[in-house]
Amino acid sequence: MCGIVGFLQQNNQKVSLESLKRMIQVLKHRGPDDEGYFLINSLSGRNFDQQSSDVGLAHSRLSILDLSPLGHQPMSNESKDIWISYNGEVYNFEEIKKELLLKGYRFSSHTDTEVILYAYQEWGIECINKFIGMFALSIWDNHKRKLYLIRDRLGIKPLYYYYKNGNFAFASELKGILEYPYFEKELNLDSLYDYFLFQYVPSPETIFKYVYKLPPGHFIEVSKDGDFRISTYWDATEKFFSNKEKGNEFSEEEALSELKGILKSSVRYRMISDVPIGMTLSGGIDSSLVTAVMQESSSKPIKTFTIGFTSDRFNEASYANKIAKYLGTDHHELYVTPKEAQEAITDLPFFYDEPFADSSSIPTYIVSKLVRSYVKVVLSGDGGDELFGGYKRYEWERQILSYNLPHSLRKGIAGVLYLFPENLISKFYEFSKRILPEGFRESNLVGKKDYLINLLSYKNPVDLYLSLVTIWRDPQLSRLLGIKKKDIDFILKDLYTKGNKKNIVELLMLTDLKTYLVDDILTKVDRASMAVSLENRVPLLDHRLVEFSFGLPFKFKYKKYLTKRLLSQYLPPELFERPKHGFSVPVSDWLRGDLSFLIREYLAKERIKKEGILNYDYVEKIVNEHLSFKKDYGNHIWSLIVFEMWYEKYG
Repeated sequence: MCGIVGFLQQNNQKVSLESLKRMIQVLKHRGPDDEGYFLINSLSGRNFDQQSSDVGLAHSRLSILDLSPLGHQPMSNESKDIWISYNGEVYNFEEIKKELLLKGYRFSSHTDTEVILYAYQEWGIECINKFIGMFALSIWDNHKRKLYLIRDRLGIKPLYYYYKNGNFAFASELKGILEYPYFEKELNLDSLYDYFLFQYVPSPETIFKYVYKLPPGHFIEVSKDGDFRISTYWDATEKFFSNKEKGNEFSEEEALSELKGILKSSVRYRMISDVPIGMTLSGGIDSSLVTAVMQESSSKPIKTFTIGFTSDRFNEASYANKIAKYLGTDHHELYVTPKEAQEAITDLPFFYDEPFADSSSIPTYIVSKLVRSYVKVVLSGDGGDELFGGYKRYEWERQILSYNLPHSLRKGIAGVLYLFPENLISKFYEFSKRILPEGFRESNLVGKKDYLINLLSYKNPVDLYLSLVTIWRDPQLSRLLGIKKKDIDFILKDLYTKGNKKNIVELLMLTDLKTYLVDDILTKVDRASMAVSLENRVPLLDHRLVEFSFGLPFKFKYKKYLTKRLLSQYLPPELFERPKHGFSVPVSDWLRGDLSFLIREYLAKERIKKEGILNYDYVEKIVNEHLSFKKDYGNHIWSLIVFEMWYEKYG
């Protein structure tokens, strides 16, 4: 894993070597083992002793395959007219290499980088369809005078770009672009609204104007003559609907066998490494399954890592420990205290670049530090909830829609709830909980009166989903930011229009795969792991497995039916059959205790008033209601603090 940056000037401006060095050096944490630069004059093709030019690539290397200097990047072909700077792994590079050897190519290293380089030389941009892996690629083709940027199919590796007035720059992380000499910083207020809505800034936008995230499965062509084009080479929506139309009819045993075969192949690919490797084991179904397959493929105990909390409501460490013992792994665990969280929090704004309020980024960063002290590469179980229907919100939406209550009746019930005190609603809920469907049972309803009222007020399935996944809602956001409610351009609207409306859950899963997974889960894991120079690999997001899941009958993949069946071949069900915890932290409790100083520091009246972005009176109201235990606004307050910390660093 590595960090990449670069630029192409379509105007008469030049970028100096020193500027290019500054762009890559802020990404040093992504690749501390080596650093390289490449400048070329796009018109003359000269790339010797350049101090400034109109095209440049730079690379910071985390050495995983072929640790020798032969893996140095940017790397060129033998004739030095194609150059590559690359972040990620193409796991099937050995098979592609064999094809190229038969065509007469010769290789000087044992890296996948050199294979990608000659694959492009042989097949052009179409070579990306051969790759199995995670990658953010930049390729300069001097014959075509074109720069190509390519992002992997599922968006595992990040890639940002800036484009304004003929100034084009890109980087693995936004902070690299901030060092680009022609970058003009301007806050994107629409993105700020989206941040508070989702707790992250959805693709392709970013928190700054004219800076974008390259969508998964896309590539960009930028040429010196002013051409700029974004193209799709793989699209989850297209694959989902085409597989549905095929109507694949698997028997349960056929589906189970196929899943096992693909998963074993995926895990074995991701165990290819010239450095030590491990696995993050949460104790949930997905990480347990990957761990089991990984241990089956290893001749010695693999290293597993987990993180725990003193609060039982948030802790799965004991389950992970039992699973590790059963599978015979070399297990390590760490319990997170508010003090350790406090120390981690101060680092987060630098690594995340944009406001990012998923509080599980704290333990993810801490566990990455633990893992990095033992290994350089780690596998994880991310992606299983989106592919195999694991989130509780899917059952909530399915059950709520099944009642088909008229909107007017639901609005009436919401109005009655509004009149009752929250503690009375909680008592009534505890009394009636036993007759509710299991998917509706919450361990704690305190502070969720507004949430219930909002759920009852939905207008359509898209509106209901947004109520389930967002924290801030209107009129809250209008009061906080002083701007009117915007129309959310959300992918689920299009999917619901063209999809099978009878099976809304599959559309929700696809929506999460294209939004929440990319911009929250994978962003969280990439930044937290790369902050400590740790490569994280995601076997469940092998595109072959994703496409396979799209073609499965719904009954096999909902509530992780098939993955549970496969896991039962490795573990007794009593070790994994339990309610889903999720990787969350007790942020509400911490903000009332050990982390309350963050409220005093970052939500102070003088600070908020001076910036003029947030409505201080409304911020004060929310804080007071949370601290007095009147309501649970922990996640709201955390998102405010994260924004203020980000604004202090980058705003």
